[in-house]
Amino acid sequence: MNSELFYDHGLILYVPDTEGLPTFPEWALHMAIAMGCEKIQSFSELHVFLGVDEQIIAIQMPSPVTDSGVPVETVLSALRDVLSEGEITELINLICAIQDSPELAARQ
Repeated sequence: MNSELFYDHGLILYVPDTEGLPTFPEWALHMAIAMGCEKIQSFSELHVFLGVDEQIIAIQMPSPVTDSGVPVETVLSALRDVLSEGEITELINLICAIQDSPELAARQ
């Protein structure tokens, strides 16, 4: 399963499964999310885009970790309502790797 993560000024759009969704150009994925979204559930600052059968298409959230890698409990708590602990761990590891990337630091 392939996922996508977009990070922009502390906000994240996480697409847990891109199977069947266009990933190029980048905006095509965003349009597919909008077209496939049946409902949006909000938990605090977390917004879950749901498709058919309440399948998660994407999650918009503030970063669940600070720039120094410290977990943000309010975001993690909301994520626990929609993702497993394993998925949250993978997501945090990915976000930390992106935040540590020199290319990303130059774009912020």
